[in-house]
Amino acid sequence: MKTIQFGEEINDPLIRISAYAVVLNDKDEVLVVKVNDAYHLPGGGIDEGEDEKEAIKRETLEETGYYISDLDLIGKANQYLPNASLGPINKLGTFYKAKAASRDESKSIEHDHLPEWVTFEKSQELQMSEFYKWAISKVFK
Repeated sequence: MKTIQFGEEINDPLIRISAYAVVLNDKDEVLVVKVNDAYHLPGGGIDEGEDEKEAIKRETLEETGYYISDLDLIGKANQYLPNASLGPINKLGTFYKAKAASRDESKSIEHDHLPEWVTFEKSQELQMSEFYKWAISKVFK
């Protein structure tokens, strides 16, 4: 599987292995997470001892309160981020398609992460990293 690299190359970036989900509801809307003025897909770093799917399920629950199911691999893409909170990084992302199941807001512990449902068209207009938009596009092709 070929991995696509997005962003302008950064010398000696911190490498962040991560996994994300393009979560769909019954209306084929995409679950995104708003943090400050930027949007992200649910997901993030993989903790020691976790596999990608476990990390995505944990991160989605922590960020949005949604349980997810039916994870299917979309592909891999990386994104250089020169101004990330951790400093210059290259996120090595693996992306999965998933379905939204039930929601338990009490499980959403990242209170600065605001979940929103958007259409495909709206997702492509949001202030969001290129590799997230790439993954969403792959689901809707």
